[in-house]
Parts: sequence; structure tokens; C-alpha cells
Amino acid sequence: PFSKVKATGFDTQNNASVVLNGQWLYYIDKNAGNQIYKARPDGTEITLLVNKPCANLNYYDGWLYYSDLSSSGHLVKTKADGSETVHITSVDTRSFVFVQDEWIYFANNLDKNSIFRIKHDGTERKEIADRDVSHIFYYENAFYYTQNARINSERVYKLDLETLQITQIVQSRGDKPFIYNGDIC
Repeated sequence: PFSKVKATGFDTQNNASVVLNGQWLYYIDKNAGNQIYKARPDGTEITLLVNKPCANLNYYDGWLYYSDLSSSGHLVKTKADGSETVHITSVDTRSFVFVQDEWIYFANNLDKNSIFRIKHDGTERKEIADRDVSHIFYYENAFYYTQNARINSERVYKLDLETLQITQIVQSRGDKPFIYNGDIC
């Protein structure tokens, strides 16, 4: 059985391993080779959906989106019942994937970990932050992240997803930023 935890939002810093949608819990079982399962929140009706190592699990509109670690982190989606799998892009997305509305956002591990967005069908891929990002997380329609220490001493930045504007929000060095009670910490 599962232990009840309070979910406060999408946990991008820990590769998003659990998603609750309706009466189903979708999760990556790190003790079973990072495969994707679904189960009832009470731990019953456990079903293997994806029989390969995965990371960055997201749910949107009946589909599970994830990085397929068996194929160099390629972005893939599988129907929530496991019946169909679609390859979206051959980019290495193992460090970050986030699905919101019509866009999938990801960090390209092989391109300076820059942030890209792409449509659900794999079209309209566009780089939206040409940065070496780390410690990225989502909060109120924006991504917050630090740049790699080689670039600008890990200052904290905000990428507004509506305007695609990037703003440095902390002048001093930041390490693993997060939001608490609406404040950047």
C-alpha cells in the first residue's frame, strides 16, 4: 500500500515520479527499474504500463509523457491505459520535462541543457532559453532555475511562459531555489 502524502505541485527537481489523476496513481517505481505503473491510491490494481526505464513522468489529457531512458532520454508519450505509445522527439530530455496545455517543455541534455518547447505531436520545436540551466522548477506560469556555475555564478532566473521573457531575480548566488509562501528562497 501507498502512504498518503500532501502534493503541492509538480516536482521537477526530483524527476517527477508520481502523478495522481482522478482515481489512478501513475508512478515510476525506482525499485523496479524505473518502469511506469498505475494503481489505485489505496495500492490495489497495480498494472505495469511501460516496461522500460523512464524519468520525468507527466500526465496530460489521457496520456503519460516521459523521458525514455532506454533510448537516450527521448521524449515519448503513452496512453494512460498503456495501449499506445508515440515517439515525440529524439532529443535527450532526461534532465527535465514539463507538460502544460498545448506545450511540452524540456531541457535538452545534449545542447547545454537549454530549455525548449514542442507541441504534443512533435512539431514547432523551439529553443526558449539558450542557457545551461539547473535546479529548474515550475511555479505560477514560470520556470525558475539557476545557471550552471560556469555561467554567472548560479544566479536565479525566471522564465515567464506567457511572454518568454527571462529575468534575473536574485543578485547573489543561489543554490536549488524554491518557492515558500509565494517568496523565492
